[in-house]
Amino acid sequence: MNRLLVLASVGLACRAPAAENPPSSPPGGQDTVVIAGHALYVPRGFTVNLFAEGLNGVRYLALGPGGAVYASLPSGGQIVRLVDANRDGVADAPAQVVLSGLNAPFGITFRGDTMYFAEETTVKRLDPGAATPLSLVSGLPSGGHGTRTVVIGPDNLMYVAVGSSCNECVELAGDSMRAAVTRFNLDGSGGRIFARGLRNSVGLAFHPTTGELWANNNDRDNLGDNVPPEHLNILKDGKWYGWPQCYLPNQPNPEFAGADCSGVEPPGLTVQAHSAPLGLAFYTGARFPADYAGDAFMTYHGSWNRSVPTGAKVVRVHVQNGRPVSVEDFVTGWQLANGSRWGRPVGLLVLPDGALLVSDDAGDRIWRVSYKDSAPAVVVILEIFWMSDFIRQTAEQVAKDGFVAIAPDLLSHHGGTPPSADDARKLIAALAPDTVTQDLDATVAYVKRLKAARPDRVGVIGFCWGGGQSFRYATNNPSLGAFVVCYGPGPDAVSIARIRAKGLGVYAENDARINAGWADVDAAIRTYHKTYRHTVYPGVGHGFLRTREKPEVADSAWKAVVEFFRESLGR
Repeated sequence: MNRLLVLASVGLACRAPAAENPPSSPPGGQDTVVIAGHALYVPRGFTVNLFAEGLNGVRYLALGPGGAVYASLPSGGQIVRLVDANRDGVADAPAQVVLSGLNAPFGITFRGDTMYFAEETTVKRLDPGAATPLSLVSGLPSGGHGTRTVVIGPDNLMYVAVGSSCNECVELAGDSMRAAVTRFNLDGSGGRIFARGLRNSVGLAFHPTTGELWANNNDRDNLGDNVPPEHLNILKDGKWYGWPQCYLPNQPNPEFAGADCSGVEPPGLTVQAHSAPLGLAFYTGARFPADYAGDAFMTYHGSWNRSVPTGAKVVRVHVQNGRPVSVEDFVTGWQLANGSRWGRPVGLLVLPDGALLVSDDAGDRIWRVSYKDSAPAVVVILEIFWMSDFIRQTAEQVAKDGFVAIAPDLLSHHGGTPPSADDARKLIAALAPDTVTQDLDATVAYVKRLKAARPDRVGVIGFCWGGGQSFRYATNNPSLGAFVVCYGPGPDAVSIARIRAKGLGVYAENDARINAGWADVDAAIRTYHKTYRHTVYPGVGHGFLRTREKPEVADSAWKAVVEFFRESLGR
């Protein structure tokens, strides 16, 4: 086939309602995401959706067994578990409470299926299947900066960060863990100070290549809008990072004017004062553009005492040769021009699918940042009724559901779809099977070349005559990822043996002609051990997705189709 006319709908979200309080204009080179009545700004090609909401004061995030997300809710004394079973980028509701009645839980980490977490004064472990956690480290100092971050390193040791009790003071001798990161064995024994002079280091993360422990740090207040800067440190065993006497090498705090600051370990990078960096995560996914590999992200919770508020955003940390070199805005918009905020980001988590989660303790939400440059593709095959409005609308809906959608006009050889439905029906019925296969092959080859499409994730869906063609095409294209048959006839048994893709059948109870052939199809599916599940929808007839004779049934069937494509092709 030399030319094929197509109707193509690329997976872009439908227009959202206007934001209530957007800034006057988006930053240069940014995309605007209108969400939750406001606007967020991300680099071109990225998007943001709500992963979960209604999580009171949600803060720390961790990845648990089976890809579940664990989140701490310090104000409610809970740790909850969130699962996205259908991989649609939204957590299933409601969140499962794993533990409750805790004392301001914050940090969470896993070693295998065992969860380690930190309350304000205790580090505990929850073994798989256990209902009650075991205390590992007790007597952590309380009050002051109340977050307690716990991470486990590649050395199989546990690191616990405890902030200072004050803005600027000399801690009591008994509070040696204050303003420090302390290292323990996994059973809580052998504790000793690893790094000190850290006023409040909340974000801890091990560099995935060097194994070094990075920590951001909230420095002191009340020295003006731009002093001292916040720090991103690469922690070294036994080093002092300055607090309370110094805020940089050779830069004493005014309260310690005569202090010797020559021994202060220099930060890896400094950033805007009063940003309040909290979350820290290296990007280890594979779905962001290639130049993000090895970089990190930080959250800025935002200033409280700066004359011009700053922060309330996520920044990208550029990393070169294992060292941080600069930061740039990644997600902004929570900070409004009038000085108010509608969200304050805290925790970060890179998911197995490459998306980035951001917790928001002011909005009680978890945001999901993903790159929408490429998506799985779905070819929509027309009915016997030609390139109808229904097929066009279906392609548009497939696109809105997150896929690249393309609907080929299989009558291109005849000059395109004729004005008369009867003429179109006769032409479609007369199409040679090999010609249809060639045209669908050309469509798939075309869509695989699109930048917006993932070439390894292509599926097909057809209705009526097109449903039969979807089934038949699955027997002829071994690279197909998934196929959906909507009340269409099946191929012969020998052809079914060639199917490699996963299939879904959508059938109607009142469709005697199509259902009469189902027993033979089912027998072949079983004989050749193919993956093809089907549902017969009650009380509806042939073509019910187009006629919508029972809207609730049609909606249920379409939901199943979308979930199947997401399950089989990804999102």
